[in-house]
Amino acid sequence: MNKSFVLLLFLSVTFSLLHAQGGSLDATFGTAGVVNTSFLNAPSDCRAMALQTNGKVVLAGTYTLGGFGNMAFARYNTNGTLDAGFGTAGTAVINFTSAVSVSSVAVLGDGKILACGSSNSLPTLARLTAAGAADASFGTNGVITFDNDVISILDMRVLGNGKIVGCGLADQGSGKLFTVFRRNADGSADGTFGTNGFTYTDIGNLETLTRMALQTDGKILVTGTVYTNSSTQYDMVLVRYNANGSLDASFGTAGIANVTLAAGAAYEQGNCVAVQSDGKIVVGGRIANAGPTVFAIVRFNSNGTKDTGYGTNGVVTTNFNGIIDEPKAIALQSDGKAVVVGVSNLAGGVTAIAMARYTTAGALDNTFGTGGKVTTNIGNKSQGEAIVIQSDNKILVAGYATVNSLRQFAVCRYGAGTVGIAPIDVSIDNISLFPNPVMDARPNIFISLSDNARYDCTVSTIDGRVISRWSTGELSTGAHYIQVPFPADVSPGLYLVSLKNGASVTTLKLQVGQ
Repeated sequence: MNKSFVLLLFLSVTFSLLHAQGGSLDATFGTAGVVNTSFLNAPSDCRAMALQTNGKVVLAGTYTLGGFGNMAFARYNTNGTLDAGFGTAGTAVINFTSAVSVSSVAVLGDGKILACGSSNSLPTLARLTAAGAADASFGTNGVITFDNDVISILDMRVLGNGKIVGCGLADQGSGKLFTVFRRNADGSADGTFGTNGFTYTDIGNLETLTRMALQTDGKILVTGTVYTNSSTQYDMVLVRYNANGSLDASFGTAGIANVTLAAGAAYEQGNCVAVQSDGKIVVGGRIANAGPTVFAIVRFNSNGTKDTGYGTNGVVTTNFNGIIDEPKAIALQSDGKAVVVGVSNLAGGVTAIAMARYTTAGALDNTFGTGGKVTTNIGNKSQGEAIVIQSDNKILVAGYATVNSLRQFAVCRYGAGTVGIAPIDVSIDNISLFPNPVMDARPNIFISLSDNARYDCTVSTIDGRVISRWSTGELSTGAHYIQVPFPADVSPGLYLVSLKNGASVTTLKLQVGQ
């Protein structure tokens, strides 16, 4: 079948059809693919990463000095060198006089950097300017704390209109509650969400909450674990809320989906979650107390039932020959493959960054690493905490490592190998671009087909968050003019537009605003 088409849009094509084995460290980044950064020779932990539209990499975490915690940030150029235009020689700090944690970081549309976590056991938001200084226009010296019975912000996402959606556990005196909240761009509570900006959910006993994801329709997913009963004990849980903060009754049982992955006293916990372009949900978690602790990747249908066509009855487990293997973060490639990163605890107290890639059918991808798995030792203790896939499909992993007896930030970059299959008989010469950039008008695609075809399309942020999803339906031979359902309130920046026809995926760049 010969399909040649013309796409007219402010789009620049990114065909990343590499044919080398994926999972090798990228020697063009840092030193042999790895960069380490310390703060004042104090123990430092990186917990989060974000990618700017210009490809620069932002890491966020903490360091401890003199008994006090501090939020720590580093920004790197695309080759892994520290960005001298950020903070002091590429690093920035916000000092506190209490214990501090960082769980997530985001780059805003104006280039400012927003991090979340806790300070003095209160949920905390901190904002830096694009140059790496505390943003004096945000809260008090760039910091906002609130209470509302929430212990800490465990994850967050920033919407196109600047509003902040977050999650955490709350303690109202009768057990922990899952909590989701939404705050305005200035950090104040959004009274149009839930009750005064908060929703509290009692999902059961001995629960933990770890991470969240957003769907293109604004619905919110959070995952963790809950003690179900004395027979299955701790089970993985996935909860979905509507965009207004109410539980989504169409998902699972009244908004809550519990799954048992192993018999008896196994401890099963969701640690990260991502949404596929078709609406299915992939959760990366762990199974413990049932032999070696292993990665457990589970795929759910959009209604909260397990997708039995994935892996074995909806689940694929992975062991890296470690005593304890635990995933921490997940990202989806443009071809739908899932890349999951975390830690493998090996013999002798050594820990290594552990990463695995899975096919869309839920099998380890043997074109990646060794049998689908990659481990990276940095010093004698290293751990992956965050993952981002670049627009060229290279994989960034951030976390921390102990080098020369000092725990410090670590970021690695890997080649992706083969990503997707080239569209049939498509020539880059056939693609024209306009306008440059897209300003107020919604973008459009003009497709001229020499045969019938159907395209499933997505628009996503550079760090992989899908903000729009649609299908062209079956298109007949000839010319078609299609308006992209792009959110009107989206922030300026670089976005990725993916068009999928069968196994062929084309990923293109869209610039919005200056």
